[in-house]
Amino acid sequence: MTTLFGPLLWMVSLFLIFYIYLGYPLLLFLFSLNRLPKEPVGEPQDWPSVSIIISAYNEEGVIEGKMKNTLELDYPPEKREVWVASDGSTDRTNLLAARYQDQGVRLFLKEERQGKSALLNKVIPKTNGEILIFTDANAFFDRSALRNLVLNFQDEKIGFVTGRTRYHCRAGNSVGETTGLYSRYEWYLKQKESLVNSCVGADGAIFAIRKKLYTPLRPSDLNDLTIPLQIIRKGYRGRMEAQAAAWEDASSQIEGEVNRQIRITNRTLRALYRNRTLLNPFHDPVFAWQLFSHKLLRLMSPFFMITLFGSNLIAAGRGRIYFLFLCLQLAFYCLALLGSRAEGKKGTFSSAVRIPYHFMLMNGAMMRGWLRCFSRNRDVLWTPGRMGNG
Repeated sequence: MTTLFGPLLWMVSLFLIFYIYLGYPLLLFLFSLNRLPKEPVGEPQDWPSVSIIISAYNEEGVIEGKMKNTLELDYPPEKREVWVASDGSTDRTNLLAARYQDQGVRLFLKEERQGKSALLNKVIPKTNGEILIFTDANAFFDRSALRNLVLNFQDEKIGFVTGRTRYHCRAGNSVGETTGLYSRYEWYLKQKESLVNSCVGADGAIFAIRKKLYTPLRPSDLNDLTIPLQIIRKGYRGRMEAQAAAWEDASSQIEGEVNRQIRITNRTLRALYRNRTLLNPFHDPVFAWQLFSHKLLRLMSPFFMITLFGSNLIAAGRGRIYFLFLCLQLAFYCLALLGSRAEGKKGTFSSAVRIPYHFMLMNGAMMRGWLRCFSRNRDVLWTPGRMGNG
């Protein structure tokens, strides 16, 4: 029995790592083959009213650009209201946003900073729109993005719709390039999940919900996951709208991305625990599978990597296959180590080692996020990515 423990643990760990990053996307692709994309929907005779909520904290560098971008969106002006919700900003954000009040922009200002979820709880009761649009001050919409989001709500079963964020990345910004790659991977998953059943979560920079489905959040809630999960619990579905895009400048600071991943892991684990009934396969077996695969198993990947390496060491002498995989793991970790030395440098070599390095960093951040969760650190506040903290 003892002699089989190492190889068995190795096989299970290897399978789970493969499944998380390749197997689940492949299954989504296969299951979506017989699901037709939504048919083009004609424009409604009467567009629903929308409230665009722009969350801001110390955004003086981008807030005026966001105001102009929002006011130029292709949507009937009489059906649209714009709110700037400032969470204790200490720079010129409030002053600059106030310049647009004569164009219909409304301000909600909090002197004491309490976090985005607490901010939303305060501002949403003041809004008048049937549809709420959530976005950030540094996310700039395509002109038709708002219409494309709202069109999906003609389907009464749809409770939330998410767009996607694309990243402007300067040459040589390896952090931004990796962020863009991860964003495309997430976009693919959400797109296929939408065809199979419902997408898991939303993109916090661009998503919309029916206002009647909003449930007040706890200050520590991750709004772009908790809000969708609450809506799905009410029997509605979420959809990924590929024609609704927002643009952001990619961060160039790896430390900020690591800290952001730590906070996201911590708050995602809390959201999953609070909505654990959705992981029950007897409630909705398809969505339970999606949520388990996309979120919970993904966050467990650092544990599987540790188990894989440890079991591989135990089983290395039992056959060539185990020795070969041990060598492959060591090679991968060596590439990640080289990537740490090549960070910020240009060239084909640095590109080849960047992905292993960032992959290891993010998995390390997820591990630290688990520790923060168990230590009951709630990570309530958020900091704009341009300031280096996600």
